[in-house]
Amino acid sequence: MCTPGPHFKFCTCSDTSHLRDYWVLTTGNKEVDTGVVGSISMPSDLSEPEHFSNDSFFHARISFDLNNSQVFDFAYEPKEGDKIEVHFKEFEEDGLEMVWVYLNGEFQSLGMGVDYVEGTSLERGKVCFVPSPEKLQS
Repeated sequence: MCTPGPHFKFCTCSDTSHLRDYWVLTTGNKEVDTGVVGSISMPSDLSEPEHFSNDSFFHARISFDLNNSQVFDFAYEPKEGDKIEVHFKEFEEDGLEMVWVYLNGEFQSLGMGVDYVEGTSLERGKVCFVPSPEKLQS
């Protein structure tokens, strides 16, 4: 059953073709080198004020939930190389897409220059969450 609680819930009860916020889980992925060796970043001697960032918040929260809560609405035991992609089209101008891979006993963000591909689709569905504490069901 897909009942959102205090954490994100990845539900299989919806067709993803019309959803703006959805997830895709694949299994049996293989590591590949993408050839990316670096990124552009601000010089460390320039300090910018820190602002709240939707993408940083959602990334940190989903990472925590994936590794500490029952986030799927089906029986699932992660396997090495399983990959979950989460898409939020409601946030940011171009949407927000995040990817984690199950490695060494936990879901981890992918580093630069690596991806996991050629997996088999396992499940997909709607991303559910409680938008405010008042909406939590007892």
